[in-house]
Amino acid sequence: MTFLDNDLFLTQLVKLFEKTKPTSKKKVYLTMKRYTWESLKTKKERKETEKSNASDKQEELQKEVDDKEYSCLVRAVYGNFKISTLVSPSDTDKFITGYSNILKVHMDSMKKKERKKEKLKAKKIQKVKATIA
Repeated sequence: MTFLDNDLFLTQLVKLFEKTKPTSKKKVYLTMKRYTWESLKTKKERKETEKSNASDKQEELQKEVDDKEYSCLVRAVYGNFKISTLVSPSDTDKFITGYSNILKVHMDSMKKKERKKEKLKAKKIQKVKATIA
């Protein structure tokens, strides 16, 4: 998986939002999560320590995990086109401000969720009109 630069990701995201129209079937799906990369060796070591119930080793591992700063993985998917970026903790504020501005600008292209109550009211009104006419 290749990661784009944060600024390049934001410009590509703008292009994806411009491609989408309210009537189109393709949508932009965004995901954001903590990025942790463990090698196979560290996973095996962690499982072994869990099995051995060595409290000292677990405490040491827990301290190491707590001291780490994790990056944030942000993905955008539009049909078959996928882009992703890693946001380091030091760049988080800058990225989030740009990301939120893009979302605010393109919020109007989002489809409003239809409520069941509104549908029921509309059906009742239609029935009343049909009985009157």
